[in-house]
Amino acid sequence: MKLIFKIIYYSCCVYIAVILLVLLALRITPLDFARTEYSDYFDTLFFAGIPVAILLTITRLGFRQMDKAGKRNAIIKTLFLSVGTFLLFIFYAAVTWADGLCHYSEGPVLFINRSHPSTRIIARYYGCGAVDSSPASPSAAIRKPFTPFFAIITRIDTSKLDLEKWKRVGKE
Repeated sequence: MKLIFKIIYYSCCVYIAVILLVLLALRITPLDFARTEYSDYFDTLFFAGIPVAILLTITRLGFRQMDKAGKRNAIIKTLFLSVGTFLLFIFYAAVTWADGLCHYSEGPVLFINRSHPSTRIIARYYGCGAVDSSPASPSAAIRKPFTPFFAIITRIDTSKLDLEKWKRVGKE
């Protein structure tokens, strides 16, 4: 039984760490999800999985040998750590909720790289939907596949584009 508790505890810790690393990578790098469905899946994993994983970290109490006072202290410490971590994620959710109202939507492909056809220049529109009455602001960005789940997106000025390397979509 102690082995099962250890497996549950450590897999929950790894799950929480992976979610945090993906959040960090999405915030500080030009990475974005390759498809919008992946973003929705990640949100589900975040908002449904993190509270469950935090609660399951309490199983660490099941594989430790302690006396009565030590067990009580461990329960209190684990409870405070679990509640603190949960409140940290709730705080993150509240802070990023407003950020989630405004987002980029992708428009048509404008150019395709001649040597790497999977690298494309796309039109992107930043808007806030029903929260904002102004029209979405357009921009152009290079979209390079990074993994099957992630893509690197960087803004580009298409007026300085080398047309020897890029083929305009719709024109030969």
